[in-house]
Amino acid sequence: MPWTAVGQEGGTGSSDPVRPAAWTSPDGCAWRRAAVAPVTPDGQRTGFSSVARRGRLVAALGRSYSQIHGNIRPTLWRSDAGAPLREVQLLRELFGGGRGITMDGLVATPQAFLATGGYLGPDDNVAVHVWRSTNGRDWVRLPPGRAQSSTPAEQLLPRDIAAGGAGSLLVGTSFRVTGDAGFDGAAWYAPAAARQWQRVYLSGTGLADGGDQRLLAAAPLGDGYVAVGAVGSGGGFQLRSAVSRDGVRWSAGGPLSGQPLPAGTPPAADITSLPGGGVVAGTAARGLTELWASPDGRSWTPEMVPGRADRANGVVLGASPDRLVMAVHTPAGPQLRLGRRTR
Repeated sequence: MPWTAVGQEGGTGSSDPVRPAAWTSPDGCAWRRAAVAPVTPDGQRTGFSSVARRGRLVAALGRSYSQIHGNIRPTLWRSDAGAPLREVQLLRELFGGGRGITMDGLVATPQAFLATGGYLGPDDNVAVHVWRSTNGRDWVRLPPGRAQSSTPAEQLLPRDIAAGGAGSLLVGTSFRVTGDAGFDGAAWYAPAAARQWQRVYLSGTGLADGGDQRLLAAAPLGDGYVAVGAVGSGGGFQLRSAVSRDGVRWSAGGPLSGQPLPAGTPPAADITSLPGGGVVAGTAARGLTELWASPDGRSWTPEMVPGRADRANGVVLGASPDRLVMAVHTPAGPQLRLGRRTR
């Protein structure tokens, strides 16, 4: 308590720049606009992408772009005990500068906040980087291990980060530049006290080894993890899962949708743990939003989407024992939708 949602407003044209926006709710049903406090020009042009809570602290990740060079300029924000989200003033080079590529994930662990993104290493290959903060104010970029670094033959990019009881999981993609060029799912795991992530291999999961596979999202599942990816299938994509009890050894899960999705841009997906057990995934493709629930990350059951599902794209924001909140983009504009568990 309270629920916190972050996003952006504006951005409809050159005279209407993107601005940060946040909302809070005591129950996931009644929402009010929350104050934000940018302190730099980048913060004023930020669109939020992630938010996480650790005790009474809330941290948010945003991104702006250089008005001259177009490179990414991540912004970090912090709120303590219900205070407005305030931008943390940090050296731009810590998260971006000319070597920043992406900034995609933020999560709270029992020990610290962790953020992940792609960053050009000293050898000019992209590395899967992780930044750490215990208070949401002071951030340190952790040196990547060899397994987190790309090579001229394989380019790596993170997409999401998940925190479990024993450690944290990064998921993303590997692009094979030479030979059998194409995308594979990629994943890295680190125990709670570690500062570098080991590459874990996904052979046998259906999310690697030839074809076109991209991991989109991950979440803790009991003592382990579940990941969801898009798999090239018959000229389109199919959404599938993979599961692991320890973050290191993985096996195939199951399909989230029986029908292949059209080719083109891969579908969007988000996944979150249900406090009572299991996980729920939200997917957006073909202008439709779908919800899928699973007790074990293997068998998936379609769930009713709150409100109208047609011509709406949305993904899950979060869940409590009896309710779930989705962010949905509709032709009439963005909406937050609440679903209550009825069984």
